[in-house]
Amino acid sequence: MYKQACHIILYLLIAFIAGDFSKQSGEKALLEKGYQLEAAGEFEEALELWASAVEELEHPSLAIGREYIRLTTDHNLRDYYETASSMYTWGLSGRDVEPNQEALAKEIQLLEPLLSSLAFDNEQVNRWKDMLEKGDSDLYDQIRVFWEQLDPTPGTRYNERLIEHWERIAYAREHFDRKDDPPYATDDRGIVYVQYGEPDKKDSGILNITRADIFTNCPSGCNPEAMANVLPAIDPAPYYEVWVYEKPNPAMQFNLVKIFGDKAIGGFSEVEKVEDFIPNEAFSQNDGRYAFKSLTGRKTTPGEKVTPGMVMQYNYYLKLSSYDFFFASRFDQLNFEWNRADPGDPRLGKHQGPMQEERSRTITINNLKEAPPEQSTYAKAFPSIELSAHHYRILDEQNRPAAFTFLESQPGAPFLDDLIANQDILFPGDSVPNQTVLNEYKLNHGVKVNGEDGELLSQSREQANLVLDLEGKTPSSSVFKVPFLEENQKLTLFAELHNENSGTKPALEDSPFPASLRGIGKLESELPKPLNSDPEKLQMSDLILGYQMNTDATNVLFPFVVANNKKIPQGEELAIHFQIYHLEEGDEGLSSFTIDYEITQDRRMQWLLGRDREVSLSFTQQVRGSRYVQNLSILTRELETGSYTFSFKVTDEISGKKIQKEIELEIVASNKQDISSL
Repeated sequence: MYKQACHIILYLLIAFIAGDFSKQSGEKALLEKGYQLEAAGEFEEALELWASAVEELEHPSLAIGREYIRLTTDHNLRDYYETASSMYTWGLSGRDVEPNQEALAKEIQLLEPLLSSLAFDNEQVNRWKDMLEKGDSDLYDQIRVFWEQLDPTPGTRYNERLIEHWERIAYAREHFDRKDDPPYATDDRGIVYVQYGEPDKKDSGILNITRADIFTNCPSGCNPEAMANVLPAIDPAPYYEVWVYEKPNPAMQFNLVKIFGDKAIGGFSEVEKVEDFIPNEAFSQNDGRYAFKSLTGRKTTPGEKVTPGMVMQYNYYLKLSSYDFFFASRFDQLNFEWNRADPGDPRLGKHQGPMQEERSRTITINNLKEAPPEQSTYAKAFPSIELSAHHYRILDEQNRPAAFTFLESQPGAPFLDDLIANQDILFPGDSVPNQTVLNEYKLNHGVKVNGEDGELLSQSREQANLVLDLEGKTPSSSVFKVPFLEENQKLTLFAELHNENSGTKPALEDSPFPASLRGIGKLESELPKPLNSDPEKLQMSDLILGYQMNTDATNVLFPFVVANNKKIPQGEELAIHFQIYHLEEGDEGLSSFTIDYEITQDRRMQWLLGRDREVSLSFTQQVRGSRYVQNLSILTRELETGSYTFSFKVTDEISGKKIQKEIELEIVASNKQDISSL
């Protein structure tokens, strides 16, 4: 009976909300009704209501998009993550700023910590605020592009980094609540957590100085007995927390260290440096402030060249020095400065306390400048696929500049990791992986082309051959034809390794990534300057080199192994793909041209003799039309290992125009290896 009554009450609540909606309309009504459903614990009903805004509202609503993703991540509703990502993107698809003025301001505030590692130097936020004030609709695109650039898997259905961001906000609000400060209604730990996630190391405690500390670790020139009588009244014994992130940027000198605690002024917050725990008066150079009567009745001061603040400074860094090299390095500097052999050195003295405090600040800021403003815990932990890109310029059939972009990936390591992690499932006992098991693995390659403003210009993806070469010498490869659509366009290339066996364990437990995903790779790249498409100028594509020409292959653009690294195994014949454009046509539409090529080697010990010509050939060709596309095999089997220059010249026999290109290549010792390709 009670259960039935609850169902009736819930039905009446939803009916009331639905019926009342006919009397109201617009964003505000949808938000309020969603909040009511959320308060009643009807999270999925609230999400369905907010999702209806896409059809109900005249303008995209960033407020509803933000609330949708907040609710899904607050309650870990993973089945709605894909819709949450698209709802947020929909909220940024508007062209008029005014309807989303308030929501945009809130979003900029939430994104501010992710845009600069230095809170006082955030040019991007200032630009966005200026755009918001001016009503510049490009602000929508810039925020959207910001998230697209952070997306670790451009080929999946939603942006895992966006989801992770809101998951972190939900966690921070629940766990870091010593304050209720913006932008996340948390204390300062919440801001750092949203930026970088859970630290690699974490420690907390009380920074207090005992009498034993003073007598053992008092800098040169200090009166330990006098200092021991002064410090207890000055030392605040602050609570501290230290979070350490292991070099988010490998170029950083130190790990990224974040310190929190009860500051001498301002209460619990992030502190810039350890000295912020020390009261300013502790660095006072006035001996009279600390003077006291000794047992002899004489006035005694803590030291001629040392203040209580310097003793705190010295001991605080000493206590933290075993925790991370950042503190150990700082302590070593203090130890060197304050314990010099010559006590009469004028550089020693009470001024060293504030001077060393400023040096600590400089070291911290310089380290922060090298740190990224955010990092993804998931992407950092996910098995990585190494990528490389190689671009070759061409003119397409309509004489428009384009490029062949080769994407090469090395999926062997994540494949092996996954195979080992699931060996009890995939090949239990003493069995070995069979072809059925291996066929469950799929490798996807893709490319997205964006304009300078972030607008998506084109995209393409394909399933690539999964080449398993653990030595990394033979990659999996795909080739994409990329048009030059505008200046300064940028390419995002990506690779995804999937295991479609649903009975296996995911690469990361409890993450927003698809369960089948086992390895990811992402690479930002730019195309070289395009070829000149002027029909009056003889033009030639970039030369694509390789080996092992397959003369039986038909309808294959590159019927050979492309060597993007320009390394040809000894004993193989060189293969080349080239295209010639704007040949002058003569009688009956025929064009005639001569190709001259040669391979020369610089012999270092015989430089007086110049280059040795190893291979050369000249031949004339007659074809129909002004364009010629061909693959050519060149005899190089007898060449010794070493570096060579390949020169390729085309002469138009009708117009007399010429064009020539040179490529450096290397003949390397042949290394036959066992490579598996699925």
